[in-house]
Amino acid sequence: MNLRLLARTRGGLFALAAVVALTLSASPSGAMRHLRLVKAFPSADTVLAKSPDAVRLWLSEPAEVPATKITLTTAAGAAVATSPATRADAKDAPLVALIPTPLANGAYKVTWKAMSKDGHVINGTIAFAVGAAK
Repeated sequence: MNLRLLARTRGGLFALAAVVALTLSASPSGAMRHLRLVKAFPSADTVLAKSPDAVRLWLSEPAEVPATKITLTTAAGAAVATSPATRADAKDAPLVALIPTPLANGAYKVTWKAMSKDGHVINGTIAFAVGAAK
């Protein structure tokens, strides 16, 4: 699409304005953004040499902590104790669920759910292992 040619006509100006509006609304800073997972520790499908002290989830915007749930299970589905999710006040702070007891070698799964201020709920799972996965 030749934007200079569009800008030379009255109809072209409207088309150009529509292209700009669509581009801005589709960008992360536009009005149509949604909560999404940006980064996690442990990250998906990694093998850690030692037990992590916590699960950390970085989201694209602050989540509602009371509506957030982070659970940890073994490969057999047994629940592993974690603290309730918390989040520091810093803008880019992750959601954190502490793991009070070191994990034994093996495979684990993190299941999480978070909600944005506008009520949009996202969830997911992250599989990882400590030592050699069993």
